[in-house]
Amino acid sequence: MEKDIRKLRILIIIILILINIVILVTNLIKKNKVAIKNSTSSTENSTISDISGDNTAEDLYYKKTENEITSETIQNITQVVDGKIQNMDENARTQAYFGKYIEQIESNNYSDAYNMLNDEYKNNYFPSLSDFENYAKNTYPSGSLAVNYNSFDRKGEIYVLDVTIYSITNTNTKELNQTVVIRENSINNFKISFSKWIKHYQL
Repeated sequence: MEKDIRKLRILIIIILILINIVILVTNLIKKNKVAIKNSTSSTENSTISDISGDNTAEDLYYKKTENEITSETIQNITQVVDGKIQNMDENARTQAYFGKYIEQIESNNYSDAYNMLNDEYKNNYFPSLSDFENYAKNTYPSGSLAVNYNSFDRKGEIYVLDVTIYSITNTNTKELNQTVVIRENSINNFKISFSKWIKHYQL
């Protein structure tokens, strides 16, 4: 009889142990599910935040540095830049346009600078890229360039700037005085032409 009671007690203890093990395993599974769900939610929120915030052109670019930059990303960057330029007045816009041209000259990107020229002007004075490249190399100051905008005028559909271009790193080069004509077809869509004078003599 006593043996039967002992067996029964042992059986009850084993059952209780098994029940506790089942409860423990169940709780662990629930905790893991919650952790996974929270992690997924956090990732989704992070992704939503990335694409829904007030991104600048720089933000849009650097968020793509580890992935391929798509045409959609480039379009978004262009829209941000166009929006900033559109909010400028005419004087500031034309300075921004000419600044882009000078940046290409400074970086020796003569092809990009050449494409900014007015087509008729380009055909008359620089029929080929090599003609323009030779002119640019022999005319513009070398080194890091800066521009003084001496005057601004609007004449009908064109803007006329009087500028002085100089080097801030090479003081031995001559300053270049130019009268620049800019035709703005639309925001950030422009063409440039200019006089070919340095100080008091023509090249």
